[in-house]
Amino acid sequence: MFSSKLFRKIFAGIVSISVLYFLVVYLVAIPLMKRTVYEQEERAAKTVLNNVYELVRVYYFGIKAYEDYALSSHKRDVKNAVMIALSHIKNYYNDVKEGKLSEEEAKRRVLKDIKAWRFGNNNYVFVMDDRGRLKAHPWIPYNKDVWNLKDIHGKYIIRNIIKTAKSSPQGGFTSYWWRKIGSDKPVEKLSYSVMFPQWHWVVGSGVYIDDVSREVERRKREAIEEIARVMRNIKIGRSGYPFIFDSKGRIVIHPDKRLIGRDVSKIKDRLTGRSVIEELKEAARTGRAATYIWYKPNESDRFSFKKLAWAKYFDGFDWYICTSVYEDDLLAGANLLSNRIKLITLVALIIVVIFSYVFFNRLITPIRKLSNLALRVKDGDLSARSDIKRGDEIGVLSDVFNSMVEELTDHINNLDRKVKERTEELEEKNRELQDTIVKLKETQKQLVESEKMAALGSLVAGVAHEINTPLGIGVTASSHIDELSKEFLKKYKEGKLTRSDFEKFMNSLRQSVDVILTNLNRAAELIRSFKQIAVDQSADDRRRFNVKEYVNEVLMSLKPKWKKTKHKVVLDCPDDLEITSYPGAFSQIITNLIVNSLTHAFEGKDEGTMILKFFRDGNSLVFEYSDNGKGIPEEVLPRIFDPFFTTRRGRGGSGLGLH
Repeated sequence: MFSSKLFRKIFAGIVSISVLYFLVVYLVAIPLMKRTVYEQEERAAKTVLNNVYELVRVYYFGIKAYEDYALSSHKRDVKNAVMIALSHIKNYYNDVKEGKLSEEEAKRRVLKDIKAWRFGNNNYVFVMDDRGRLKAHPWIPYNKDVWNLKDIHGKYIIRNIIKTAKSSPQGGFTSYWWRKIGSDKPVEKLSYSVMFPQWHWVVGSGVYIDDVSREVERRKREAIEEIARVMRNIKIGRSGYPFIFDSKGRIVIHPDKRLIGRDVSKIKDRLTGRSVIEELKEAARTGRAATYIWYKPNESDRFSFKKLAWAKYFDGFDWYICTSVYEDDLLAGANLLSNRIKLITLVALIIVVIFSYVFFNRLITPIRKLSNLALRVKDGDLSARSDIKRGDEIGVLSDVFNSMVEELTDHINNLDRKVKERTEELEEKNRELQDTIVKLKETQKQLVESEKMAALGSLVAGVAHEINTPLGIGVTASSHIDELSKEFLKKYKEGKLTRSDFEKFMNSLRQSVDVILTNLNRAAELIRSFKQIAVDQSADDRRRFNVKEYVNEVLMSLKPKWKKTKHKVVLDCPDDLEITSYPGAFSQIITNLIVNSLTHAFEGKDEGTMILKFFRDGNSLVFEYSDNGKGIPEEVLPRIFDPFFTTRRGRGGSGLGLH
């Protein structure tokens, strides 16, 4: 079967396509798939990072909201406590006004009640007068002057409290640092104070900010525990995970509990030698992944695994939130999938090759048989017939082959007779064609000669007109001399001739003779040039001549054609350039080119220039002709030298000039 060229070509084509498909899968599809899986894992890591970031952000704003709420709640409690105390004072003040109690007794009772009163986290209400002497306080003696009392920042405490109370009937809040009862460490405190002007008292109470801070810290710890619980359930790839550290490099949340709270800023990346924490911070700034060497929690404590991590900075908690994945995890799924695709593609390739071999073997065998029969017919064996009987296209081909061989036998039997008849007809047509070609060449030669004679006739008319001018001037001058002579002779005979008349006659005679000589010379030159050119155009004699002189003679004979226009001819030719050639050909070439320029190039143009340039190139003469006319249309250029082609058919054009 492999001896069949067709089988080899088709089978090789199928195998080549299959191998090409395998190579495309192996070299293009699999790397693309790996890159796609890699990018999907990378996007998954970034998505996890964004989700954890949003989770932290939600908890942060929840804590901030709680902090604002707690502080507002404490401020509200303090204000309510002060207002209750102020209401209590007003009740005693009313008893004094009604005469139920003396003012001293009322003050003593109300101060006793306020001093013993507690609310919230052991908070209290204090009373002082507007000069800074305490009237009621849990642990400062009665009537102690605290006017100049300052906090740890050198800020006046009592003065500002009294000032705030006096600033508005509703009072206000003042911030300062104060010691808690039973503690020597000052903490920030926020006091609300209001004025009771009837007794010149300032009533106030405060809340310690650290009470709120402790509650916020408790909430933050709970949030961290909740975030850590959520993050423990997140896996990226097979063993990747999210983690969090703060700006000082301390681990906040990590699957390896040994690292929580530990400062890891000194751990170096074995790839770059830089701090891993600094690389992660840089990744948070740039948005690109950081690559470093790390260990796998719960698997290996050896720093030998390449890892990629993405990070975002959350300034609310001063945290760096990271998601990380190990490079071998990124490639594991892609490698597994690519290996399966390779195996499937290879198995498919083997199946295609086997199937192709069986299928094309069955297809090619009858075709080979038909091919061998065709070769027998080619060698002259017209008895060859196909015995293939099938119901498909090959069976049809077998039947058609047999029919064609039979028809071929009939055609061959009749072919000799038809060939002989066609040969005789062809020979007759060839003889007629040869006669036509001979006649055509003779006609063309006659037309060319007619064109030359027509050009010569046009030249004769122009030169005749040109000669008439100097001859006419000569005749006029001669007539003038005749009249002068008659007048001179008359005066001489009459004896009236004077010296001045004689000089005047001689001067006029001399001028007229000069005019006659000049115009006769001009006419003679025109006749000489025309004679030479006419002889050259009517004869094909070869002679030696000066190119510049001869061209000037041709131009002189042609000058009547542009004399009455603004056109001009520029001749660029060395004075000593001589050649041995056919001057008639030169004359006809120059005449045709100039007439073409005047007829075609300068049609509708008042002023044009024709340039003739001759120079020697080795043993050759180069003639360059150009004009500044409208040029030749691009579609006409390929045909300008064809015989009988003209753009002025019916307007005097023969199509033989350039040809």
